[in-house]
Amino acid sequence: MPAAMLLALLAALAVLALAGCSEDNPAEVGPREITVDAGGGGDYTTIQAALTAARDQDVVVIEPGTYSGPGNRNLTFGGSSPTVTGAEDRDLVVIDCGGAGRGFYMGGSSSPVIENLTVTGGDTVRGGGMYLEGSSPTLRNIRFISNYASYGGGGIYSRNGDPVLENVVFEENTSTVEGGGMLCLHSDAVLDGVAFERNQAVSGGGLACIFSDPALTRCVFWDNDTVFGVIYCGTSSPTITSCTVVGNNGSACSGVYCASGSSAEIRQTIVANGQAGEAIVCDGSTPYTTLSCFFGNGTLNEVCGTYTTSMLYEDPLFCDAYYGELTLAAGSPCLPDSNDWGVLIGAFGQGCDEPTRR
Repeated sequence: MPAAMLLALLAALAVLALAGCSEDNPAEVGPREITVDAGGGGDYTTIQAALTAARDQDVVVIEPGTYSGPGNRNLTFGGSSPTVTGAEDRDLVVIDCGGAGRGFYMGGSSSPVIENLTVTGGDTVRGGGMYLEGSSPTLRNIRFISNYASYGGGGIYSRNGDPVLENVVFEENTSTVEGGGMLCLHSDAVLDGVAFERNQAVSGGGLACIFSDPALTRCVFWDNDTVFGVIYCGTSSPTITSCTVVGNNGSACSGVYCASGSSAEIRQTIVANGQAGEAIVCDGSTPYTTLSCFFGNGTLNEVCGTYTTSMLYEDPLFCDAYYGELTLAAGSPCLPDSNDWGVLIGAFGQGCDEPTRR
């Protein structure tokens, strides 16, 4: 081949190579930022349009506002796993399902990061706020409020996946049967700093675990309504560490209900001021409890299953439990300087000098 023709061919190949790295060939493009603004100031006006366009490692930024109607509920990812982020103040980005579906559905290989937003108004059979099927997303700084499921998981229904929840709030969600806030089925979820407040279900007013071994750390269960435990364990063995379970109402159990061969492990946890039912119920199960505090619970404040002598049965001295202020007053036996083991019991440390009595 003549030298001139060879040089021309090489030049053409170089042009093609550069074109292959252009926006017309997205496989070669790095992570992108995609913006959603209902007012028209972003790349897309609906969240679903942005998720459809997003690929792995992309960042979908949702501008402050309330997102409702078609394209802003029953959101899916199509197999990709981008990061979806709202404003730092999660109350500024609201996905309002309007009683016509749920916020998110994730299945198969989709395991995105979702953070800094609120999901409300969901109404479905399972997973009023979010349905996870074989998916293990990371959820941070999200609020699920006033969602409904006629069967299970008023806030989240998680099946065959291991989601990670950090600083998530479940508030005023309802399930007719199981898991007012969240239902885990064959799902070893990780919950860190998660709050369940004023949720409702027959079993697991806050959290129901069925064939699941979730790990709970620094979680709070306050003012939830249930029959069979604010935490319900059915053939499940969760670890419950440094949690605060207080002021819940359950006619059979206001605390942890362990059924069907469950072996919950409870450490450095407060179970207090439960109304009506027992603090822990062992129904064909043997939970293990140590370094924990039980006080003022319903019909029976005793601990069942296997437990150590390293236990407290004293008032934890919350700063203001009536209003959900569950930090501890100075001198609380649950503070490290006030007990024989030098450990903090419960989700929070000292927050006041004197408790408020009401």
